[in-house]
Amino acid sequence: AERTDLVLDLDRWVLQHAVQALANPRAQAAGLRLEVNVSARSLENPDLGRWILERLKEAEVAPARLGLEITETTAIKSLDAARLLATRLTEAGCGFALDDFGAGFGSFSYLKYLPFTTVKIAGEFVRQVDDHDVDRALVTAVVGVAHQLGMRTVAEQVDRPALVTHLRALGVDDGQGFHLGRPRPLEALLAEL
Repeated sequence: AERTDLVLDLDRWVLQHAVQALANPRAQAAGLRLEVNVSARSLENPDLGRWILERLKEAEVAPARLGLEITETTAIKSLDAARLLATRLTEAGCGFALDDFGAGFGSFSYLKYLPFTTVKIAGEFVRQVDDHDVDRALVTAVVGVAHQLGMRTVAEQVDRPALVTHLRALGVDDGQGFHLGRPRPLEALLAEL
């Protein structure tokens, strides 16, 4: 899909469904917020930011309830496109996350020059933060820089209670992983609200 225009249609389909889910009265009452991963090809589409904001406005969904995520490697490949889209969406109130930070041996300079609202710390550094000093040092560094830049942090691959305790002590804001919640269909999530 990445090599063809199909990925552009897929990304817009997922974004449209996310906005429709956020417009659901139960989702609105619960303050549900969704994050959507966007492909590198869509990131380079100069019309995407306008299109997203139009869908939110039509559905009467506050932009703060939608976030986009791009991987670090995508941001590196399309630095200018990432900056333009992130600026447009964050100025409107949407979230914008740098996903898998550190997985591609990322540079802190990306955090300085891209207006992200969130940094998602790669699971590679999170998985053994309770046992390895080097992983603790790396997570501590990412948290410190992100917080200094006004960004929230999310630890990926949190799969056991011990990690929650250590990550909280290091100042990580949020987590995602099987210990915290397993993936489930959107319809099931909406039914639980």
